[in-house]
Amino acid sequence: RWTIGWRIDEPISIISSLNADQMRGILIAMMITFATEAAAEEQCDVLGSLQADSMAVADPVDFANIEPLALIDACDRALTRDGENKARYILHRARGYLRLGESSKAIADIKRSHEMGYPAATFALATAYFLGDDTAQNFVKAEELFLQAYDKGVFWAARGLSSIYSDEFSDFFNEQKSVEWSTKFDIAVRKIENQ
Repeated sequence: RWTIGWRIDEPISIISSLNADQMRGILIAMMITFATEAAAEEQCDVLGSLQADSMAVADPVDFANIEPLALIDACDRALTRDGENKARYILHRARGYLRLGESSKAIADIKRSHEMGYPAATFALATAYFLGDDTAQNFVKAEELFLQAYDKGVFWAARGLSSIYSDEFSDFFNEQKSVEWSTKFDIAVRKIENQ
């Protein structure tokens, strides 16, 4: 077999046959490749992080300030690497699609991230079902998903549950539950503000 001009079974050490400048060039190229991939991951987080993400690694970006094309591109590049953060990158990319008005792509990414077990995606999917803007409104699914997200550390889900229970036109209307969940949300916010 042949690879890059050398036979695999030849006892030639490719590395030892390179001079210092050639070796330096290869190392620089490798470092640039790794740095570019790491920057793509970082950009995906920096451009798309959301406030409700209890596992966020970057400051949140207001939805109105999202640069959708840059976010989608950075997340696509970050997703080409096999890593443990794929679910987060997929959720961030969904925010880019939402900002562009491509709700079917956004919902597909949110569902995919949720299926991968990412808590903030569970919250995002619950919000979609609650609002009914980009998918059919379904308070049963919204409640179930908000509860799951809350159990996984997404305290913003308490606000979602409070909203479900405060809707007087819903079968879920329950003023006491609404106040309880609103209080849980307020306590979590104060806790964060005091850190």
